[in-house]
Amino acid sequence: MKTLFKGLILPFLAVFVLLSGAFLSGRTVFVAFGAATTEPAREATRTFSDVPEDYWAFAVIKQLVERKMLAGYPDGTFRPESTLTRAEFAALLTRVAGLAAAPLDKPTHHDVELSAWYAPAVGASYAYIGDFPGPEGGRLFKPAEPISREQALAALLKARQDDQKSPVNPGILAAKFQDHGEIAPELKNMLGWAVEQGLAAGYPEGTFRPRGTLTRAEAATLLARMFPRIEISLAAFLKSGKLNPLDKTAPEYAKLVEKLQQDCGAVAVSQTPVKLQYSAGDLSPGQGGRENLLYVFGAVDPFKYFTFSDVDFKNKPEAVLEFNAAVMREVSNIFPEKEVIVLIGYVNTLYYDPSGVYEDRFVKYNEAEHVWRIVRYYTGVRGKGGKLLEKWVGE
Repeated sequence: MKTLFKGLILPFLAVFVLLSGAFLSGRTVFVAFGAATTEPAREATRTFSDVPEDYWAFAVIKQLVERKMLAGYPDGTFRPESTLTRAEFAALLTRVAGLAAAPLDKPTHHDVELSAWYAPAVGASYAYIGDFPGPEGGRLFKPAEPISREQALAALLKARQDDQKSPVNPGILAAKFQDHGEIAPELKNMLGWAVEQGLAAGYPEGTFRPRGTLTRAEAATLLARMFPRIEISLAAFLKSGKLNPLDKTAPEYAKLVEKLQQDCGAVAVSQTPVKLQYSAGDLSPGQGGRENLLYVFGAVDPFKYFTFSDVDFKNKPEAVLEFNAAVMREVSNIFPEKEVIVLIGYVNTLYYDPSGVYEDRFVKYNEAEHVWRIVRYYTGVRGKGGKLLEKWVGE
């Protein structure tokens, strides 16, 4: 494994929870992670006082609670017929898309107090969900208002980075839905694409109901039917800041890193081998990960950065990706029970302005420390048991 490894590259669909073409009891639905509008949701028990066994969505709600994907309210209820609010949807999107919901230093909106349980989620997701003009040039989020179907679908498409895609048939909404005129003009393109792809559908009577609301039970049913497992894509992890360059290794992975340095310590495509420095650690659920998710970062030798970027990666990105997959399989041989993420990237700290040397998109200035940090990701893979589940190629 000292040069270039070749492995099976399988396509992987980065999954976020989207509106579907499925009709369940005549409904088009969303998933929702339970949360009260006045306090954060607590981990749900397996049954709820207001979800009896003969309730139409009992089985799916129970299933999702057992998988720890849904939560109820502190009083032991699930409130299945409650309308999903914008605050609850913010929490949903943040969890599903793996957005960084760190505590805030200052409010993002006039109507979102820092002490509100949903404040971090709103801060992480409002760019996808949208907001409203507020007093004195500020913004309002309107957390207690219901989230509309079109707002929710658009937010998920944006998080999936599918918001710029256009339908082959631009008149698909008009052809399918008699209330297509109620859809916000700026959303028609992406919603048309979603309908064309089977990600969204309307009602049997030929309506889309873009401004309709969603219940928590409807959301649970769609999730169980359409997505038996929630996956988080590498693109979403990177975009949300969940995957950062590692510069140290957790003690339990010291021998793994030592073996990687010995077996996979350099990547060679068409030039001289470029050394990599590995670091490894677990990505916890609190960081957007799941149990048994091991993250390995291979840092490109700073002295070979331009050679690797401008020659090897630029000319043969798929070859670099194959090397990445081989590293994943090496890790999986040692930790077969772990889901593994492997990224190859470059990171460096400079004490001079690198403008004109590095592309601006890879450079961030730290004003407090008066340094410039260059961070660039080339390729990434995710796998388990040696099986490649997802691949990602940067720029």
